[in-house]
Amino acid sequence: YTTGCGIYNNKRTIILKVNFYPIRYSPENHQLKFGKKIKLIIEYEKHETKQIYFSQNYNMLIIGPDYYYENMIPYIKWKKACNFSCFWVNVSDIYSGKIFANIGRDEPESIKMFIYNAIEQWNITYLLIVGGSSDVPVRYGNINDGEEEEYISDLYYADIYNAKGEFCSWDANQNNLFGEYGNDGVDLYPDIYFGRLACAHSSEVSRVLGKIISYTENNSPAQDWFSNIVVVGGDTFDDDDNLDEGELLNQRIEEIMFDYNPVEIWASNGLLNDTANINNAIEAGASFIDLSGHGSKTSWATHPHKEFDTWIPYGAYRVNDISRLKNKNKLIIAVVNGCSNSNFGIDHCFSWAFLSNPMGGGIASFGYSGISWGYLGRYHQDGLSGGMQIKMFEAFSIEKSKTLGELWVNGLSNYIKDYINRGSALKKDFKLVEEYQIFGDPSLSIVEINSQKPNTPSQIIGPDEGKRKKEYTFTSSTDDPDQHMIRYCFDWGDGKLTWSDWINSGETVSMNHSWEKIGHYDIKVKARDPYGLESNWSEPHMIKINFFKSENLIAKLEHLVAYFPYFREFYKNILGCDES
Repeated sequence: YTTGCGIYNNKRTIILKVNFYPIRYSPENHQLKFGKKIKLIIEYEKHETKQIYFSQNYNMLIIGPDYYYENMIPYIKWKKACNFSCFWVNVSDIYSGKIFANIGRDEPESIKMFIYNAIEQWNITYLLIVGGSSDVPVRYGNINDGEEEEYISDLYYADIYNAKGEFCSWDANQNNLFGEYGNDGVDLYPDIYFGRLACAHSSEVSRVLGKIISYTENNSPAQDWFSNIVVVGGDTFDDDDNLDEGELLNQRIEEIMFDYNPVEIWASNGLLNDTANINNAIEAGASFIDLSGHGSKTSWATHPHKEFDTWIPYGAYRVNDISRLKNKNKLIIAVVNGCSNSNFGIDHCFSWAFLSNPMGGGIASFGYSGISWGYLGRYHQDGLSGGMQIKMFEAFSIEKSKTLGELWVNGLSNYIKDYINRGSALKKDFKLVEEYQIFGDPSLSIVEINSQKPNTPSQIIGPDEGKRKKEYTFTSSTDDPDQHMIRYCFDWGDGKLTWSDWINSGETVSMNHSWEKIGHYDIKVKARDPYGLESNWSEPHMIKINFFKSENLIAKLEHLVAYFPYFREFYKNILGCDES
């Protein structure tokens, strides 16, 4: 048996994994023995649970460099409107010990210990890192698979606790080699819902966050196009079974996603020869794309049947091809099976290119930061990279993961449960989990959001008369049935609209406006919740704009009449006013 600490049923808990071997075969005696009944007795020491009082409560910790903070503000405000609280911390403040004492041996450990303290003190359940490897440093895992000695492992920042519920340094033997197989007390289970936005510059931060907000406001999982899935594959390995592993893996994923419409881009149907066919399928709209083949930091490709000197699509599917996608709001989630596709040691690796595309592309991606391994032929789906693809789609379709972070955690946890500690490839299994990378917002909902639109705002309160070029104040209010924060849109009747900042449900909003021309204007207001649902327009409030306000004009005329009596008849007859 093995124990670990991880997330189970959305709760951080101690996990016990017991391996059963109910069937045994004796080759010498040609006997097959099996147990008809198994009795399992679990003995454990019960420790008194310590009562934790959180000094503050936040849903998500966001870590990034200070030069990205201004770009993060609209996103943080929007998340607050969704009743989801975020705490931003600059990496420099972590190193300086401004919030928690810094006792880490190096920068990555300082960051990890900060995350540990944030969980213990603030009860955070989500972690978002913003920036590439030069912005927020990475930890390299150290399992030598014969091809590479180290690889980026963001799992280091998510696997916080060991099997005893204590801080896990990933270096139990203290040799400054991290995540070693069998030596460092690593249980691999993520203890927090994690994601990284590997942005290379501030404008990219704003662009990607804008896509995240739009994806939610458009309720993308509720759209018709979301019911499509693109599957791409060919003949991955030169195996004795003469099977096309990529296509067979695609078919297995189709079975898992049985209620989705598959779009098959395969070597066998000729569609995989041209990258345009991949882009056309994405631009038509789909929830996921499964790419099963081979990769590099900047490209993905595979083989036609038994033609292992030929790579398709011709010229490979590259970062430049992804950057040409124009699918706008039909943003896809890419699940990539190939070596090093998610190695963000460079600014724009293959998997990140889906998110960085300004004209569409993707909303998230999953893949390997280092060299991945796979079984050949009929065994391809029995573990390693093929098994991981299956676990990710099972996490969505069967486990019903609701957010990107849940999808990543459930996929990894189920892989650990089913494949770790059960065969000769254990070392490569271990490495595969450590190098499995997520790009995206871990709190992003990937299922339909059931939210109610705000109630219609009350009729606007404010003056009904005024003069041009002078600002006047108007107020209104409404509430949101789900108690989300809301924004108000004022239509001033002159072709101009003004949006408020986020306001608590039920609170009064106050907005100012002036008009350039005289006339009558109907002012109305509507409300929008953070999921893009809008109320009806309020009843209009009319305002009359003059050169002067009429009561001021009358007062001035009366003043003239008092000093110049001959104006009395003009005042009475022309303006239709009584002398009194």
